This record gives sequence, C-alpha cells and structure tokens, in this order.
Amino acid sequence: MEYKRQVDDNKLKILDELQREILCLEESIDDNVVHVGIIGEVRNEIAHDLEDELVALTFLYHQFVLDFSETTFIASMGLKILLDFQKRIDQFLDGNLLLVGVKGDIEQIFHDTGYNALFMIEKENLG
Repeated sequence: MEYKRQVDDNKLKILDELQREILCLEESIDDNVVHVGIIGEVRNEIAHDLEDELVALTFLYHQFVLDFSETTFIASMGLKILLDFQKRIDQFLDGNLLLVGVKGDIEQIFHDTGYNALFMIEKENLG
C-alpha cells in the first residue's frame, strides 16, 4: 500500500492511497515541553514517520509528552520506536518523556507487552 505524507501547520498526516487519514501527529510547544498528539493508527509500515518526527524534535527539545488519548492502534514497530525514543532521551538528552491518555486497547497493549513498566504513564490527558 502506498502512503502519502501531508504537512499542515503543526500537523503531520499520513494518508492511504484513497486519501483516508491513517495517522496524524499534532505538535505543540508549551514552556519548552513538546506535546505530540498521536491520532489514529501507528501501523508497522508507517511507524518510521513517527520515529522521524520524534527524532527531529530532539535536536531542539528535551521534554516530551506523547498523548495517546486518540490513538486507536499501535503495532510492534511503534512500540519499538517508543522504547528507542525513551533510550535516546535518557542517554543523550537528560530529558523526560511522559505518556498520557493511555487507555482502552492501547493500555492493554502496554500492559500485555510490559511496556507499562518502562514508561512514565498518566492515564488522563494533561492538556
């Protein structure tokens, strides 16, 4: 399947070949803390788009909040990217990563994989 990247303001949208939005990353910055809303599905075949976006942000910022309140699916590659991102923050940036809005199926995936023990997680969205 072919995917298309579309950038609008502070949003990165990943569209499928029928122009349906699969994933949207909404970014905002408040007090040098980057908030990224992860909306939709983090499929294996587009997880690298999430990785590219997160890594690019680490060149300017060290504090991150990832909001999963509107995430409907996260595949294994998406989980690996989160783990690599946490390691990058810990090893090189001396920063912080907080996951918020982790609930439902996403919460179950984090629990089943043991990732809930690896991240600082708040169930409620802070913002």
